[in-house]
Amino acid sequence: MAAIVKFQQVFYVLDSAYRLLWVGGDWDDFAAENLGGPARASRVLGSNLMDHVAGAEAQEVMADILNDVQETKRSFRMEYRCDSPEQRRDMRMTVTPMRHDRLMVTHDLRDARSLPAVGPGWRWEKGAWDCKCSFCGFLRRTDGWVDPFETGLRHPEVVDYGVCPTCRQVIEKELERIRKAGRAG
Repeated sequence: MAAIVKFQQVFYVLDSAYRLLWVGGDWDDFAAENLGGPARASRVLGSNLMDHVAGAEAQEVMADILNDVQETKRSFRMEYRCDSPEQRRDMRMTVTPMRHDRLMVTHDLRDARSLPAVGPGWRWEKGAWDCKCSFCGFLRRTDGWVDPFETGLRHPEVVDYGVCPTCRQVIEKELERIRKAGRAG
């Protein structure tokens, strides 16, 4: 059954210090769907993007992506998941270089489906015992990284965000592609 979503695309422009200069698309609808009232467009302008990325490891990886796009002047693209407690959302992120070391970051909704109930939802807390990948939504368990919605296990209520090894490989492969293209061009 398809989930009902109000947003299709969110995009923003960053300066070289990752400050949000402009936000557009369905930014406010996305914030509302994710209980992000404080993240409304009028409230985030001028703030640093990293203040809105949960988890130190996820911030580090995002900074690597942004830095490499600025340095190579090549666009970075990747598919990822951005689930809410009720919806599985498959997304595509594109980071595009602009003049004056600015970056345009676009998040396009590719697909949205209802998820089975696996608990009361979750929230981020730095240093939480359970870790959730910021790019695929898998949870780190003692036996590896698993999709919480396919295991039927109760989703933890508190998670820290990180990056699983599979997503790190995907990101590194795309970064290597833009580095090679940057050296060739």
